[in-house]
Amino acid sequence: MLEEKMNKKSTIFAAAEFIIGLILLFRPEGFTSVIIVIVGCALCVLGALNSINYFRTEKSEAMKTNMLSKGLLCLIVGLFFAFNSKWFIATFPVTTILYGAFMLLLGVVKSQGAIDQFRFRVKYWYISFIGAIITILSSILIITNPFTEQEFIWKFIAIALLIEAATDIIGVIFNSKDELKYRDEIKN
Repeated sequence: MLEEKMNKKSTIFAAAEFIIGLILLFRPEGFTSVIIVIVGCALCVLGALNSINYFRTEKSEAMKTNMLSKGLLCLIVGLFFAFNSKWFIATFPVTTILYGAFMLLLGVVKSQGAIDQFRFRVKYWYISFIGAIITILSSILIITNPFTEQEFIWKFIAIALLIEAATDIIGVIFNSKDELKYRDEIKN
């Protein structure tokens, strides 16, 4: 049961990476703008909920939580995101560095997963390791951004996501049987 959930999560994550990679390949600025607006709307909802909960919570408890200040901050940031998505596109180098840092973190996490698979003698552990190395190398290139054209970095990010998704899916397919044994050893 646990193995099926893990494989399902990994497959869904890889499919999302693949879809995002395709969209970024063909409509990078439009996709990024939509994501920024969605994040802005989500922050506005979170801000409104925190603000409402502040007034619904007993006053001494509400004072300890800072819900109102968190709510107002989320509203302000959310409105900025929702109505200024073009600003993020204009400040693309900063956004790229943040994305590269996130990918680097993800690559490190994937590396440990691959090394765990190796230690538990999962047969095709190296597929996960290759995916982790690709993620780390891609993130380093994205952070350092040696490219001169913005469009090229968008395409590079998209292709990196497609390759990551492919290695993740291949890893799930090849390692699913060995993963069950690996997960059973963790339980014991």
